[in-house]
Amino acid sequence: MTSKKFLSKKKTAQQTISISPALKDWIERHVSVMRKKNPNDERYKSVSSFYCNVMEKVLKIFEKNKTLDDFDRLQDTEIEDFFGKLSANIFIPFLEPSLNMNRYTKIDFEMTKRYFMSFLRFMLKNMDTNDSQSIDIMFERFQNRYMASGMTKSINLEFNAQKDKKKYIGTIEHVGLYKNLHYINCKMFAETMGLLGVKVVDCIYSPTDLYYRLGLESTDLFFSKERVRKERFELMDQNVSFLTNYNRIVNDKPYYLWMRMAEDNDTFINFKNERTRDKWFKRIEEDLQKYGSKDEFNLNVLRFLERLHWIRLENEKEMSFRIDKSIESKEIKQFLLNYLSRFSNLIQNEGIFYLK
Repeated sequence: MTSKKFLSKKKTAQQTISISPALKDWIERHVSVMRKKNPNDERYKSVSSFYCNVMEKVLKIFEKNKTLDDFDRLQDTEIEDFFGKLSANIFIPFLEPSLNMNRYTKIDFEMTKRYFMSFLRFMLKNMDTNDSQSIDIMFERFQNRYMASGMTKSINLEFNAQKDKKKYIGTIEHVGLYKNLHYINCKMFAETMGLLGVKVVDCIYSPTDLYYRLGLESTDLFFSKERVRKERFELMDQNVSFLTNYNRIVNDKPYYLWMRMAEDNDTFINFKNERTRDKWFKRIEEDLQKYGSKDEFNLNVLRFLERLHWIRLENEKEMSFRIDKSIESKEIKQFLLNYLSRFSNLIQNEGIFYLK
C-alpha cells in the first residue's frame, strides 16, 4: 500500500480528470438529489466536496487491503438494518440437517404475517414497480446481501417490462451450496414473489445441481400500493405449491407423505401384523416410562394413541377420550381397550372412556 503523506488538508490543490458526459451528469444529479435530502451534510455541499469525500473514503478502504472488486460486496446499510432484525448468525452445518423435515411444509401465514407485512411495507416504500430500473436496483441490493451471506453460489433475476409496460415477465435462477437450505430458499423466493404480486408460472428444480429456475409473471397486485393481505397470501400459497405438491412428495422419502397425512384426522396408522404393532407399542411405552414423569405416564399413553388417530382426547385432566369413529375394526378396538386396561381402570359413560 502506498504510504500517505501528511500534508495540509486545506483544499487548494487541483486535479483534472477526464470523465464521460454521462458520468458527469450522473454525479451532478446524484449530488443534487442528496443535497436536497440532506441539506446540512457537507459531503453534498458541492460536486467538489463530493469528489473529495469519495476519494478519501476510497483510499481509506484501500489501506485496509481492499480492492475495487470489494465495492460490489459492500453492505447496504438500509437492507442490513431491515434483515438484521429478522435474522441471526447460525452455524450452517448445524442448521442444514434440521431443515430436511421442512422441505414440503407450507408456511403458516398467521404466524409469520408480521414479518411479511413489514417486508411488503419496505418494498412498497423503496421500489417503484412502474420503473424497471428501480426494480433492478432493489433486487441487486438484496442480491448483494444474499451473496455476502455465504449461503449461495449465484443468483440472477431478469424481470422485463413488456411493450405496453403493464406487465413484467422474467425468471429467477439460483444455484445453491447446501441441499436443504437451497430448497427452503427456493420456497422463500416463490413466497416473496407472491407477496409482491408476482406469479410463478413454471418451476425447474435440479437436486443434483442445486439449481432452480422460476418463471415469473406480474399480476395487477404488483402495481398496487394496497396491502390486500388475503389476495397476496393466496398468491404466495399458489406459488409455493410448485415446490410442495404431491407430485414431488411421492417421489421423495416416504416420511414426507406420512407427515402430510398425519395432519388429516380422518386417517389413522395401522400395522401389518401383531408382531410389528407390539414392537412399536413396547418401544414407545418403555421410553415413556424411562424419560417421562410417572404421574403423566397414563396421559402420555393417551397422547401417543391420539397421534395414531385411534382416539380423540376429550379432557386431559380427566383423562377422558373417545375411540375415533374411523376405527371400525373390532380387533383394533378390543386391543385398544385391553391395552389401556393394563395401566388403570377403564370406565365408559355414553361413549366416553375414562382412565381412573
